[in-house]
Amino acid sequence: MWIASKNGFFSIVQHRDDPEQVLVRARVKKDLAEIFPEDRILHTPEGDYHWRVFASKKEMGEILLRQMAELDYPNFKSKIAKTPSQADKLDAYHHIWSIMHDYGLKKFDKKNVFQGCLMGGAIGDALGAPVEFLSLNQIQSKYGAKGINSYVEFGDGKGEFTDDTQMTLFTAEGLLRAWHRSMQRGIGGAEATIVHHSYLRWLHTQDFPMQGNPTQGVYDIEKGWLIKRKELYKRRAPGNTCLLSLASGKAGTIEEPINDSKGCGTVMRMAPVGLIYSDDMALAFDMGCKFSALTHGHPSGYLSGGFLAAVISGLCQQIPLGKSVFKAFELLFGRPGFEELDKKILAMLSLHEKLKGQDLLPEHLESLGGGWVAEEALAISLLCALHYTSDFKKGVLAAVNHSGDSDSTGSITGNILGLIHGLDGIPEEWKSNLKYSDIVLEMGDDLAIGVKGNTYEPDKEWVEKYPGY
Repeated sequence: MWIASKNGFFSIVQHRDDPEQVLVRARVKKDLAEIFPEDRILHTPEGDYHWRVFASKKEMGEILLRQMAELDYPNFKSKIAKTPSQADKLDAYHHIWSIMHDYGLKKFDKKNVFQGCLMGGAIGDALGAPVEFLSLNQIQSKYGAKGINSYVEFGDGKGEFTDDTQMTLFTAEGLLRAWHRSMQRGIGGAEATIVHHSYLRWLHTQDFPMQGNPTQGVYDIEKGWLIKRKELYKRRAPGNTCLLSLASGKAGTIEEPINDSKGCGTVMRMAPVGLIYSDDMALAFDMGCKFSALTHGHPSGYLSGGFLAAVISGLCQQIPLGKSVFKAFELLFGRPGFEELDKKILAMLSLHEKLKGQDLLPEHLESLGGGWVAEEALAISLLCALHYTSDFKKGVLAAVNHSGDSDSTGSITGNILGLIHGLDGIPEEWKSNLKYSDIVLEMGDDLAIGVKGNTYEPDKEWVEKYPGY
């Protein structure tokens, strides 16, 4: 067995001749000196490990139990960085962590879960679209006491996503273009500008006039594959804040807010941020805030975007949904303007705990608000996902049957549950009857790939699809 601790890195194997003995080996003498007297440490330069100690299984078991009892850190790598005798191993531990992280991603089938995240969001969006502006009474009067349970917008049983998924796709496009640029040039830092330009391409599909020109970076409205998909050239009830803030040509920042809006258009498009920054919840939170602030300046707006991105990132690391929510909650705490979102998340968690073992009712969701603003949409979506983590269909249907912003809460819930269940775990009927699902699947596949080519050998396909600007 391998053991990495604040005392050192050890390889422990059974003695070849004595089953009650173990051989405790280390790469460097100082590690063994942390737990054994120096006169017991043997130098074996001819061996794979140059330093070793013979010990009984009983003795080694007691040592390990003592180390467990003395465990005093919440993060191993951070502890190593602060331990002078072990800090020189930090790069090696980061490397091991990265390799095992990638191994884990391969085991849960990155393509399946990334496509599931986007497809789940698009399905929830399409289910909620026709009832977005209806009250619960109107929904039940028109579709029965339980509300909708399938696509109802068109007479042919098909569903179509709205601006929520459109903007999610353009968020993904901007992130992939930024990643491609950093690979080509060896530098980062332009992510917000490139994502902003992708949002301007979305604005172009809405046939909404720009009042100003972009002030930063290279902007080309015609490059890339997504802008060429004419199926996206539809106004599907886009939010006024997104339209107006983008039409100004200016990019908002946290430090210089573009407005004081906290509409849910800031959070419903953030799932791809968690997919791209899938190995770092803190970075996903920060980048989600940054991209949300491009169009929405109120802290409850951009912090909600960061929160969702962090939850998605946690799920990519196979952290259970409940723990991902609590970790995101820790990342939220203490940030300027966090109080409103903090209060709403606490209310959601309290409600979830209270209702365990019961079905969610529309009035439960509506006690958190209508979902028209970001913190309400996030709270409603998290409640549905937490309550029905093991049932994609129940979770998404709960998220759309209420008097509120049904397509946004359906979309966010679908992103979360789609990632958890993967594409294979989403009802086939909903997948096959979603219009333009090929666009969603292609983007999910590309997010799973991340980037093609390298600094010296650009990939022609990727240069055409995601030019680095």
